[in-house]
Amino acid sequence: MSDRYKFNEDKLIEEFKRYVDSTYDSHYGTGGIQSLEVISDRGRGLDFCLGNVDKYNDRYGEKGRPSDWRKDILKIIHYGFLALNEHDKIHSGEGLISDCDIEVGDILLGESYDADSDDVTVAIADDMTPDIFFLDEEIKL
Repeated sequence: MSDRYKFNEDKLIEEFKRYVDSTYDSHYGTGGIQSLEVISDRGRGLDFCLGNVDKYNDRYGEKGRPSDWRKDILKIIHYGFLALNEHDKIHSGEGLISDCDIEVGDILLGESYDADSDDVTVAIADDMTPDIFFLDEEIKL
């Protein structure tokens, strides 16, 4: 076990990288275009990736043997990484909360804030994720 990582993260990350590399060597990487590229170009990449996270999560322990279940976890992680990439593509350059002069505590739930003549409203969702609205246009965090 590594002195730095208590849960073998370094070894697991290396194993995950080998797994991803193997997907590019298999049928997923042959032919030049992967299905995610087409799905992403059609604007459905994030949903596709998160749907696959759900699929493999739901399937864990139900199909095959423990070695198959472990592969399902690798697939969950892989689709999670792909979802993160899709998220970043969608939200790059958008006015995220870190780009604003608004700090935690400046706005109460549902209260409006006037920033340079732009009306800003913050609402807290059930999962405690803040949603920010600039002139009624939602910015997802």
